[in-house]
Amino acid sequence: MSRKSGDFSRFSKAKSFVSFIGLCPGEDSSGNRVRHTAITKAGNSRVRSLLVECAGSLRMHSVVTAKSVRVKERQKNASAAIVSYADKCTLRLRKRMLYLSQKGLPYNLVTTAGARELACFVWGMMNFVDNRKTALNKIDEGELSDIQKTVEEFIAQ
Repeated sequence: MSRKSGDFSRFSKAKSFVSFIGLCPGEDSSGNRVRHTAITKAGNSRVRSLLVECAGSLRMHSVVTAKSVRVKERQKNASAAIVSYADKCTLRLRKRMLYLSQKGLPYNLVTTAGARELACFVWGMMNFVDNRKTALNKIDEGELSDIQKTVEEFIAQ
């Protein structure tokens, strides 16, 4: 994903990254009338498809599902800050998609909304900022490159 998106620091906000990959809603406005349309589908379709597939996969599990042995094994060597951020992302996405499903929204709409939220978390992880705009940890340059490699390997799997 990082190869397709380039340097994440070029996006000042998560909203900019979401817009770049085409997961933001379009708008058809004229005068006082405002109409929101489907997602714009601008940007790289592979990145967008990857995020939609991931959101769909997260949707298949309940909100309180425990981590599998395979996931625990992959997270064993990762930074504690990265693991807690990923756990927070997973829990939030599952709760949000469950809520939207229970409201009666269509399956594809719920999955796309989850993909957009996931894209915001990916942007945050790549910029090492949580949703309250505070740094996760003070990280030196050596550890920073190690964490970026771990994140890229995790995303590649």
